Amino acid sequence: MTGPRDADRRQTTSLLIAGLSAASYLWISPLGSSLWLDEAVSYWVVKDGLPEAVDRGLRYQWSPAYDVILWLAVGLGGAREIALRLPSLVGAAGATLLLYRLGLRLLDRETGLLAATAFACLIGIGGVPANARPYAIALMLAVGSTLALVRWLDRASARSAGAYVVLAALTVYAHYLFAIMLAVHVFHAVVRRRLHGAPSAARLGLVLGALGALLLPLGPRFLSLVRRRETLSWANDPSLAGVLAVLALPLGLTGVLAWRGSRGRGASVDRASCLLAVVWSILPPLTAALVSWLTSARLFYPRYYLAWTPGLALLSGLAIRTLPGARSRSLIALGLVVLSIAVSPPYRRSRQDWRAATQAVRSVTESADTPILVGAGLVESAQIDWLADPERSSYLLAPLSFYPVLGRPIPLPYDLDVGVRGYLEDLAAVLVARERRFILVSNDDRVRQVPYRGWFESRLGADFDSRSLGPFGAISVVVFERRRASPRPTRRGSSLRERQWPEPAVERSSRPPTRRAAWLRAPSSRSARPPARPARAGVERAW
Repeated sequence: MTGPRDADRRQTTSLLIAGLSAASYLWISPLGSSLWLDEAVSYWVVKDGLPEAVDRGLRYQWSPAYDVILWLAVGLGGAREIALRLPSLVGAAGATLLLYRLGLRLLDRETGLLAATAFACLIGIGGVPANARPYAIALMLAVGSTLALVRWLDRASARSAGAYVVLAALTVYAHYLFAIMLAVHVFHAVVRRRLHGAPSAARLGLVLGALGALLLPLGPRFLSLVRRRETLSWANDPSLAGVLAVLALPLGLTGVLAWRGSRGRGASVDRASCLLAVVWSILPPLTAALVSWLTSARLFYPRYYLAWTPGLALLSGLAIRTLPGARSRSLIALGLVVLSIAVSPPYRRSRQDWRAATQAVRSVTESADTPILVGAGLVESAQIDWLADPERSSYLLAPLSFYPVLGRPIPLPYDLDVGVRGYLEDLAAVLVARERRFILVSNDDRVRQVPYRGWFESRLGADFDSRSLGPFGAISVVVFERRRASPRPTRRGSSLRERQWPEPAVERSSRPPTRRAAWLRAPSSRSARPPARPARAGVERAW
């Protein structure tokens, strides 16, 4: 025979499971949609086999462990959007389950379900489960390492300590920015030691030493990223109001938790558990803001402090759990699910529809010699020497490695500042001299949009008409066609016109191109700023 409390518990569990199922809509609906820019970069890294994936991952990405997982997924499922996103979907599901287990261990079953529901909604709104990027895998490892740490602190065993060391190291290998979790873990261990007298300083030092030894191989790569921080930064400086707006939710939930605890109402939550959730939800965005203010690295962007999400969900679960009435708590969780679905668009990345854009480009491309100017939006294209290097230009054209086009892709600089005007002026001069048609593809999903179309129209408007195709979200496609009254280009009669366009730098095949040629040989320099006016000879060598 079951009592009212058991019936209420079953009803609460049913409501929360229904909420989790509804939240899964946010995860599954975008799986087959077009890749966005960074997802295309993920594919470019792994498309040519495991050795290339490891090498490119170390040189171009921040997630060597994820690159190996993605290579395996592409090898098993093929070059398809769903296959690329499947590891993230599995990682999101694993992180949700582990967060439930963490809430269960810290307080009770209902806390775990509430935290898991909040987490499923938060990462669903952010598009994490259907994103071929390392964030979901890193979140799963971050939550798993935290659960292993709590188990080790509850019952110091060699097995729990070893599990924590391995999972914490893998978290950093999954994405370097998740190294902030180590600070959260050290804080929690110190608090537990002060409140409960465990672990001993010797055991804690031994575990941290083993973790440091596993992370030592990442040292050179991390220092390289620190040296390049200015050239890799693209976000704006965070404002104080923006930082406070992000911190308002965890601070508000902390206030609710403190208020309920001070009155002795609701579930009794351990002080160390409360502090773990608070620090976990505040430290990642606060650290990103401080780094952005104090250095030239701009890290205050939602996906760069995504490590706060499990902490925020756990804090939400603990705060809701202290409220009276099990049914009321379940209705709050369901309301969160409904609100998440309402505010989230059916496809988070529809603003970058590279698949439809490249289909349109193929439909208007006359031949394999048609120039296709591509401003994909990767910040590394601000370095002019990258445009001339075959492999680096292939990286800058990453979307075309998954969605190939017929013509000859040519990467454009990241911005139209004074340093690249000479490059673009020479490019425009060559287009006027020899081309009847060219196509401009640009990504407007950026912090600061670049008016590529206006620039080319101002230089070539007397000779070319332009028309837009689309819409394709934030991807614009513009066809430039020579006017009938304008003199037709001549491909004979000058050394400039007799030369050929460079070979395309991207291919859909898993094998690398057999012939490569650089576009616009830039002066060899380590500086990110090019000379004000490249020599005309540099343009001639491109043909």
